[in-house]
Amino acid sequence: MNTLSCPNASIAPAQFEQKWDSIVSDTTDNPVSANNFIQAGYRLYEPEVPWAWSHSLYWRRSLR
Repeated sequence: MNTLSCPNASIAPAQFEQKWDSIVSDTTDNPVSANNFIQAGYRLYEPEVPWAWSHSLYWRRSLR
């Protein structure tokens, strides 16, 4: 089965092709998690409305 690798879940891309265009998450003070996101193809981004701490990093991975 072809799945996306995420720290907290495995998601089959075909399930979300028509509904979702990306996955977002955040990390705070956790370089190991940040490196795992990078390795899994996530990119840093700035959300319009941040939901975590002021020093948190926000991650997004495109499903398209």
